[in-house]
Amino acid sequence: MVRVRTEPKTWPERNATVLTDLLSGFKYVWETPPIRSLWLLASIPLFSMAIVPLMPVYARDVLDAGPSGYGVLAASLGLGFFFGSLLTTALGNLPRKELALIAFGMIWDICMAAFAFSESMPLSMVLLFGMGVGGSVQPILMKALLMTYCRSDMRGRVIKSVLRRLVVGSARDDAWRGSGVPCGE
Repeated sequence: MVRVRTEPKTWPERNATVLTDLLSGFKYVWETPPIRSLWLLASIPLFSMAIVPLMPVYARDVLDAGPSGYGVLAASLGLGFFFGSLLTTALGNLPRKELALIAFGMIWDICMAAFAFSESMPLSMVLLFGMGVGGSVQPILMKALLMTYCRSDMRGRVIKSVLRRLVVGSARDDAWRGSGVPCGE
């Protein structure tokens, strides 16, 4: 890195305020149908990730598995996320990312709905693995599509607003995990 030479980049002077930039970003999102659709689609994890903080209670009350069962369920979900990341790398540049985005989102949704009715530990593990795969691939495809559809001058604002929508769900779940929801006998 020491040998890399770069020219300093000069930025044009701007008179815009943070509020002006923010409003122009939201206006761009709303007036660009593919971006608006992706932005609204990014809201879904806010609701669907509510299952994660309930997993300790589910393991204890429905599956009668206790803390070790919760660990196995969490590991199944984590393994699915890991496998989904590897799958995304293996798939490479998909020609129809929009369809894959919908398909992997449906994998998450179907597995989550089936998990809600599962009373079997092995079935629950498989469904959580499926949720992890879908939950890993979908945001990656969403970010790739946003990068493809956004104008270069709006890309940072749009990506930041979508990432904030995706991350709020995980931050909320982290708070739940630390809330001391009991999982023991």
